[in-house]
Amino acid sequence: MLSLNKAINDLKELKEKEKLIIFVGSGMSVPPPSNLPTWDGFLNEFINFCRYLVKKYSKFHLDNQLTDKLLKAAEKSCSKYPIEVATVLRDKLLETPNRIRSNIKNEFKAWFVQLFGNKEPNKYHDFIVKCGFPYILTSNYDTLLEDAAVSAGKVYASVSYHESAFLAEVIYTNESSIIHIHGKYTDILIDNIVLTREDYFKIIKEKHRALTFTMHTLLMRFSTLFVGYGASDPHLEDLIEELATYFNFQKEYEMPRNYLVLTKNKVDPIKDQYKKKIGTEIVVIDNYDEYDELFQKLCH
Repeated sequence: MLSLNKAINDLKELKEKEKLIIFVGSGMSVPPPSNLPTWDGFLNEFINFCRYLVKKYSKFHLDNQLTDKLLKAAEKSCSKYPIEVATVLRDKLLETPNRIRSNIKNEFKAWFVQLFGNKEPNKYHDFIVKCGFPYILTSNYDTLLEDAAVSAGKVYASVSYHESAFLAEVIYTNESSIIHIHGKYTDILIDNIVLTREDYFKIIKEKHRALTFTMHTLLMRFSTLFVGYGASDPHLEDLIEELATYFNFQKEYEMPRNYLVLTKNKVDPIKDQYKKKIGTEIVVIDNYDEYDELFQKLCH
């Protein structure tokens, strides 16, 4: 594990060599005025949305798919089994009767836009775009980084996982880019959203392999700073672990390293040793307020 000060020194050196990019997780969009949910918070919102649908479409017996017992179990399990909860609820919505399925899909689209649209960037979005990272990777559906870039007068291409030709162009031309590895809220549908491990294989691995290639390329060309990310995304973790099987990340060689910022309550020796094995250093902070120090020292 690295202290914040030690990590900042390492990261500044990488940034000066133009060998550092950043991955932005949902935690960066939580503080005001953005006020967006974390992954756990999103699941709670999703459960509430399902309850709303059950009530609205009661005459179509939607409660046969989404029973009260199932939704209560989802509430109890969402923090412990988030991927399983997301999978079961989404599948149940897609199993609705044909006569209302298109309505359910439209309801989901409207709910998603309402949840993630018309939000304001916060100080972390401003810090990140002003810092001058050549590539900003994010699993967030919101476009607050793009909004912050416009306000700061920074030029970033905005690319989604399904835009394979665009992905190729920004890599080939070294164009500063914000790459949404799960898509943006504006192009999300209930049957193409990347929520689960199964979605990753069906949507990314099978239909949009360019993203996997792009991610491998960037993760081998640059060291990556992970912020607002709890290392629980199965899709991203698969990518990192894949690289660890291809290459032996030994410190005596000049190879990319990942830096994962976590609060100390989320760190233990087992996680630390495993992350080291796959080329990742854990940077320990006491609380989110220390992100201010990280960005201020790294970006000035």
